[in-house]
Amino acid sequence: MILLELKHYIKQHQRVTLNDIQLHFDLSEEAAKGLLAPLLQQGHIH
Repeated sequence: MILLELKHYIKQHQRVTLNDIQLHFDLSEEAAKGLLAPLLQQGHIH
């Protein structure tokens, strides 16, 4: 579920920083990077 929310958040804001994601979803840097990794690998984000 959080991956879908993350994709939606990025799509809505178009440009977000790792810090934006950490603050919005209340995640550590490592957790945010872990969630972004599959989205990057699958080409959903650049």
